[in-house]
Amino acid sequence: MPIFTWVSSVILAFLVTIIAIFFLQYPARHWGWVDEPDQRKQHQGSVPLIGGVAMFIALATAMPTLQASLEPCFGLLAGTLVVVATGVYDDFHESRASTRFLAQITATLLIVFYDGVVIDDLGALLSHNDMIKLDGWSIPFTLFCVVGVINAINMSDGLDGLAGGFGIIAVLWLIISLLLFGQPGPELNMLIVLTAVLSGFLCFNLRHPWRRRATVFMGDAGSMMVGLMLAWFFIRLSQGEQRAFAPISAVWI
Repeated sequence: MPIFTWVSSVILAFLVTIIAIFFLQYPARHWGWVDEPDQRKQHQGSVPLIGGVAMFIALATAMPTLQASLEPCFGLLAGTLVVVATGVYDDFHESRASTRFLAQITATLLIVFYDGVVIDDLGALLSHNDMIKLDGWSIPFTLFCVVGVINAINMSDGLDGLAGGFGIIAVLWLIISLLLFGQPGPELNMLIVLTAVLSGFLCFNLRHPWRRRATVFMGDAGSMMVGLMLAWFFIRLSQGEQRAFAPISAVWI
Protein backbone atom coordinates (compact mmCIF):
# COMPACT_ATOMS: atom_id res chain seq x y z
CA MET A 1 0.00 0.00 0.00
CA PRO A 2 1.40 3.46 -0.90
CA ILE A 3 2.81 5.31 2.10
CA PHE A 4 0.61 8.34 1.36
CA THR A 5 -2.54 6.22 1.54
CA TRP A 6 -1.37 4.58 4.75
CA VAL A 7 -0.57 7.91 6.46
CA SER A 8 -3.83 9.44 5.22
CA SER A 9 -5.84 6.56 6.70
CA VAL A 10 -4.13 6.93 10.08
CA ILE A 11 -4.65 10.70 10.21
CA LEU A 12 -8.25 10.32 9.07
CA ALA A 13 -8.99 7.73 11.78
CA PHE A 14 -7.47 9.93 14.49
CA LEU A 15 -9.24 13.12 13.40
CA VAL A 16 -12.65 11.51 12.85
CA THR A 17 -12.50 10.02 16.36
CA ILE A 18 -11.77 13.42 17.90
CA ILE A 19 -14.39 15.24 15.82
CA ALA A 20 -17.07 12.63 16.50
CA ILE A 21 -16.44 12.77 20.26
CA PHE A 22 -16.49 16.57 20.22
CA PHE A 23 -19.84 16.78 18.44
CA LEU A 24 -21.50 13.91 20.33
CA GLN A 25 -20.82 15.20 23.84
CA TYR A 26 -23.65 17.74 24.03
CA PRO A 27 -26.38 15.49 22.54
CA ALA A 28 -25.25 12.68 24.86
CA ARG A 29 -25.75 14.84 27.94
CA HIS A 30 -29.09 16.08 26.61
CA TRP A 31 -30.33 12.51 26.01
CA GLY A 32 -28.99 11.15 29.29
CA TRP A 33 -26.44 8.98 27.51
CA VAL A 34 -24.04 9.26 30.43
CA ASP A 35 -22.40 7.15 33.11
CA GLU A 36 -23.01 7.98 36.75
CA PRO A 37 -20.48 7.16 39.50
CA ASP A 38 -21.16 4.17 41.75
CA GLN A 39 -19.24 1.74 43.96
CA ARG A 40 -17.33 0.26 41.00
CA LYS A 41 -16.94 3.47 39.01
CA GLN A 42 -15.13 6.06 41.07
CA HIS A 43 -15.23 8.94 38.59
CA GLN A 44 -16.61 12.42 39.25
CA GLY A 45 -19.93 13.55 37.79
CA SER A 46 -21.81 12.38 34.71
CA VAL A 47 -19.55 11.22 31.86
CA PRO A 48 -20.88 10.71 28.29
CA LEU A 49 -20.69 7.12 27.00
CA ILE A 50 -19.96 8.11 23.41
CA GLY A 51 -16.40 6.88 22.95
CA GLY A 52 -17.43 3.57 21.41
CA VAL A 53 -19.77 5.10 18.84
CA ALA A 54 -17.16 7.71 17.93
CA MET A 55 -14.52 5.01 17.45
CA PHE A 56 -16.93 2.92 15.38
CA ILE A 57 -17.63 5.91 13.12
CA ALA A 58 -13.88 6.49 12.72
CA LEU A 59 -13.18 2.85 11.90
CA ALA A 60 -16.05 2.73 9.40
CA THR A 61 -14.65 5.86 7.75
CA ALA A 62 -10.97 4.91 7.69
CA MET A 63 -11.00 1.16 6.98
CA PRO A 64 -12.30 1.48 3.37
CA THR A 65 -9.39 3.84 2.57
CA LEU A 66 -6.86 1.05 3.20
CA GLN A 67 -7.42 -0.21 -0.36
CA ALA A 68 -7.65 -3.82 0.80
CA SER A 69 -10.45 -6.33 0.51
CA LEU A 70 -12.57 -6.51 3.65
CA GLU A 71 -13.94 -9.94 2.73
CA PRO A 72 -11.51 -11.85 5.03
CA CYS A 73 -12.86 -9.89 8.00
CA PHE A 74 -16.56 -9.82 7.09
CA GLY A 75 -17.41 -11.73 10.26
CA LEU A 76 -15.53 -9.16 12.35
CA LEU A 77 -17.40 -6.30 10.70
CA ALA A 78 -20.77 -7.99 11.21
CA GLY A 79 -19.89 -8.96 14.78
CA THR A 80 -18.81 -5.40 15.52
CA LEU A 81 -22.18 -4.12 14.32
CA VAL A 82 -23.93 -6.59 16.63
CA VAL A 83 -22.00 -5.63 19.78
CA VAL A 84 -22.07 -1.89 19.05
CA ALA A 85 -25.84 -1.89 18.51
CA THR A 86 -26.35 -3.97 21.66
CA GLY A 87 -23.97 -1.75 23.61
CA VAL A 88 -25.75 1.46 22.62
CA TYR A 89 -29.09 -0.05 23.62
CA ASP A 90 -27.62 -1.20 26.93
CA ASP A 91 -26.13 2.23 27.66
CA PHE A 92 -29.60 3.73 27.35
CA HIS A 93 -31.82 1.01 28.80
CA GLU A 94 -29.63 -1.23 31.02
CA SER A 95 -30.49 -4.45 29.22
CA ARG A 96 -30.23 -7.83 30.91
CA ALA A 97 -26.87 -9.54 31.18
CA SER A 98 -28.30 -12.38 29.11
CA THR A 99 -28.96 -9.97 26.22
CA ARG A 100 -25.34 -8.79 26.19
CA PHE A 101 -24.14 -12.37 26.55
CA LEU A 102 -26.24 -13.46 23.57
CA ALA A 103 -24.86 -10.60 21.47
CA GLN A 104 -21.30 -11.58 22.40
CA ILE A 105 -21.91 -15.21 21.46
CA THR A 106 -23.49 -14.14 18.15
CA ALA A 107 -20.51 -11.92 17.33
CA THR A 108 -18.10 -14.74 18.19
CA LEU A 109 -19.93 -17.22 15.97
CA LEU A 110 -19.77 -14.70 13.12
CA ILE A 111 -15.97 -14.46 13.30
CA VAL A 112 -15.69 -18.24 13.65
CA PHE A 113 -17.85 -19.25 10.68
CA TYR A 114 -17.31 -16.31 8.31
CA ASP A 115 -13.66 -15.49 9.00
CA GLY A 116 -12.46 -18.90 10.12
CA VAL A 117 -10.99 -17.29 13.23
CA VAL A 118 -10.95 -20.17 15.68
CA ILE A 119 -8.49 -21.54 18.24
CA ASP A 120 -7.48 -24.89 16.72
CA ASP A 121 -4.47 -25.52 18.94
CA LEU A 122 -2.73 -24.20 22.04
CA GLY A 123 0.73 -24.47 20.54
CA ALA A 124 3.60 -26.65 21.71
CA LEU A 125 3.18 -26.24 25.45
CA LEU A 126 4.76 -29.52 26.57
CA SER A 127 7.48 -29.91 23.92
CA HIS A 128 8.83 -28.20 20.83
CA ASN A 129 7.20 -30.63 18.42
CA ASP A 130 3.88 -31.79 19.87
CA MET A 131 1.05 -29.32 19.23
CA ILE A 132 -1.90 -29.50 21.60
CA LYS A 133 -4.91 -29.79 19.29
CA LEU A 134 -8.40 -28.92 20.49
CA ASP A 135 -10.28 -30.77 17.73
CA GLY A 136 -13.98 -30.83 18.68
CA TRP A 137 -13.40 -28.38 21.52
CA SER A 138 -12.11 -25.64 19.21
CA ILE A 139 -15.35 -23.70 18.83
CA PRO A 140 -16.50 -23.96 22.48
CA PHE A 141 -13.03 -22.90 23.66
CA THR A 142 -13.00 -20.01 21.18
CA LEU A 143 -16.41 -18.88 22.46
CA PHE A 144 -15.14 -18.99 26.04
CA CYS A 145 -11.98 -16.99 25.24
CA VAL A 146 -13.60 -14.32 23.06
CA VAL A 147 -16.47 -13.69 25.47
CA GLY A 148 -13.93 -13.55 28.29
CA VAL A 149 -11.82 -10.91 26.52
CA ILE A 150 -14.90 -8.83 25.66
CA ASN A 151 -16.06 -8.79 29.28
CA ALA A 152 -12.57 -8.09 30.62
CA ILE A 153 -12.38 -4.90 28.55
CA ASN A 154 -16.00 -4.08 29.39
CA MET A 155 -15.32 -4.30 33.14
CA SER A 156 -12.29 -1.99 32.87
CA ASP A 157 -14.29 0.85 31.27
CA GLY A 158 -15.31 3.45 33.83
CA LEU A 159 -11.85 4.36 35.11
CA ASP A 160 -9.85 7.10 33.45
CA GLY A 161 -7.68 5.68 30.68
CA LEU A 162 -7.94 2.05 31.82
CA ALA A 163 -9.88 0.36 29.00
CA GLY A 164 -8.28 2.51 26.30
CA GLY A 165 -4.85 1.99 27.84
CA PHE A 166 -5.30 -1.79 27.92
CA GLY A 167 -6.46 -1.68 24.32
CA ILE A 168 -3.63 0.41 22.91
CA ILE A 169 -0.94 -1.57 24.77
CA ALA A 170 -2.33 -4.82 23.38
CA VAL A 171 -2.54 -3.38 19.85
CA LEU A 172 1.03 -2.07 19.96
CA TRP A 173 2.24 -5.49 21.15
CA LEU A 174 0.41 -7.11 18.24
CA ILE A 175 1.98 -4.66 15.77
CA ILE A 176 5.50 -5.31 17.09
CA SER A 177 4.97 -9.09 17.02
CA LEU A 178 3.66 -8.94 13.47
CA LEU A 179 6.60 -6.83 12.29
CA LEU A 180 9.23 -9.00 14.00
CA PHE A 181 7.87 -12.51 13.61
CA GLY A 182 4.92 -12.48 11.21
CA GLN A 183 4.14 -11.52 7.65
CA PRO A 184 2.78 -7.95 7.60
CA GLY A 185 -0.42 -7.74 5.57
CA PRO A 186 -3.91 -6.28 5.88
CA GLU A 187 -3.92 -7.09 9.60
CA LEU A 188 -1.01 -4.69 10.17
CA ASN A 189 -2.81 -1.84 8.42
CA MET A 190 -5.98 -2.51 10.41
CA LEU A 191 -4.04 -2.56 13.68
CA ILE A 192 -2.35 0.75 12.93
CA VAL A 193 -5.70 2.37 12.14
CA LEU A 194 -7.09 0.93 15.39
CA THR A 195 -4.12 2.49 17.22
CA ALA A 196 -4.99 5.89 15.74
CA VAL A 197 -8.63 5.50 16.79
CA LEU A 198 -7.72 4.51 20.36
CA SER A 199 -5.25 7.40 20.54
CA GLY A 200 -8.00 9.83 19.55
CA PHE A 201 -10.26 8.39 22.23
CA LEU A 202 -7.54 8.60 24.90
CA CYS A 203 -7.19 12.33 24.22
CA PHE A 204 -10.54 12.64 26.02
CA ASN A 205 -10.34 9.65 28.36
CA LEU A 206 -6.81 9.89 29.77
CA ARG A 207 -5.72 12.31 32.46
CA HIS A 208 -2.94 14.68 31.43
CA PRO A 209 -1.76 18.21 32.33
CA TRP A 210 -4.49 19.77 30.17
CA ARG A 211 -7.29 17.46 31.33
CA ARG A 212 -7.76 16.59 34.99
CA ARG A 213 -10.33 13.83 34.45
CA ALA A 214 -11.89 11.76 31.69
CA THR A 215 -14.63 13.57 29.78
CA VAL A 216 -15.89 10.50 27.87
CA PHE A 217 -16.00 6.74 28.36
CA MET A 218 -16.25 3.97 25.77
CA GLY A 219 -19.58 2.71 27.02
CA ASP A 220 -20.65 -0.87 26.43
CA ALA A 221 -20.62 -0.24 22.68
CA GLY A 222 -16.94 0.67 22.68
CA SER A 223 -15.64 -1.78 25.26
CA MET A 224 -17.34 -4.76 23.61
CA MET A 225 -16.16 -3.62 20.17
CA VAL A 226 -12.53 -3.25 21.30
CA GLY A 227 -12.69 -6.59 23.14
CA LEU A 228 -14.04 -8.37 20.07
CA MET A 229 -11.42 -6.82 17.78
CA LEU A 230 -8.56 -7.68 20.13
CA ALA A 231 -9.76 -11.27 20.41
CA TRP A 232 -10.03 -11.49 16.60
CA PHE A 233 -6.45 -10.29 16.09
CA PHE A 234 -4.98 -12.44 18.86
CA ILE A 235 -6.59 -15.59 17.49
CA ARG A 236 -5.88 -14.82 13.83
CA LEU A 237 -2.21 -14.07 14.44
CA SER A 238 -1.57 -16.99 16.81
CA GLN A 239 -3.00 -19.81 14.67
CA GLY A 240 -1.82 -21.53 11.49
CA GLU A 241 1.61 -22.33 10.12
CA GLN A 242 2.62 -18.67 9.69
CA ARG A 243 1.62 -17.51 13.16
CA ALA A 244 3.26 -14.38 14.51
CA PHE A 245 3.39 -15.66 18.10
CA ALA A 246 2.44 -18.66 20.21
CA PRO A 247 -1.15 -18.85 21.49
CA ILE A 248 0.03 -18.85 25.11
CA SER A 249 1.50 -15.36 24.58
CA ALA A 250 -2.02 -13.93 24.36
CA VAL A 251 -2.67 -15.03 27.95
CA TRP A 252 0.21 -12.91 29.25
CA ILE A 253 -0.98 -9.83 27.36
